[in-house]
Amino acid sequence: MLGMRSELLDLVAQAPVMAAANARRQRQAEARGPRRPAPRRELQVSAVAEPEEPRGRSVGHARRPAAASPRCRGRRWGACEGLSGLLAALGHLRGQIRNLHLVIFGQLAPRQPSELGFPVHYTGHLHDDLSLRTLYSAADVLVVPSRQDNLPNTGIEAHACATPVVAFDTGGLPDIVEHQRTGYLARAFDTRDLAAGILWVLNHAQRARLGEQARTRAVARFSYPVVAERYREVYRQVAGA
Repeated sequence: MLGMRSELLDLVAQAPVMAAANARRQRQAEARGPRRPAPRRELQVSAVAEPEEPRGRSVGHARRPAAASPRCRGRRWGACEGLSGLLAALGHLRGQIRNLHLVIFGQLAPRQPSELGFPVHYTGHLHDDLSLRTLYSAADVLVVPSRQDNLPNTGIEAHACATPVVAFDTGGLPDIVEHQRTGYLARAFDTRDLAAGILWVLNHAQRARLGEQARTRAVARFSYPVVAERYREVYRQVAGA
């Protein structure tokens, strides 16, 4: 959230190019007509694969920017759950942190972006794993301001990349974030507490340890072998009933 690593600057700079390429692919797909439905799979598991190795951390006192997931699901960001809470929390942080940067992924810059008092960078939609890992790894903290969410993959993915998560204590987010161990769970819809959580992570004397604990939790709870075994156990119970 403070300072910007070269990897993220490059990624943000390339966002318009990536967006144009995505739009071109979309037009080509529409011109080809509807695709045949993919063969049905017997078991579909949504989980996080174990990355090869934890990524390197920045050294010294340089800090990385915060990333925010707008949770749009195809809608304009202004209509997303949690937007007002996120903006309010960021408003509470004005003047409290030097060189504060916010990076928003999954959304291109609006025509009339909100003035938050600090730089805001939009990456657009990212579809490849390398770009997503780069973004998660370049952030000091991921903020998930959702008011209603079952188990947001953005939180799991951030943890898998050893990035702490700040979110409201609601929905399925407590299943992802362990309060003050892998991130911060603010009181539900309390924007001042959400802002306090962001500050708590950024100012934590052992923030790297928070990230390590976050990755350990993600691999232990959400890696493919763990989730697959849970499915098998459910099927065994149903078959034996």
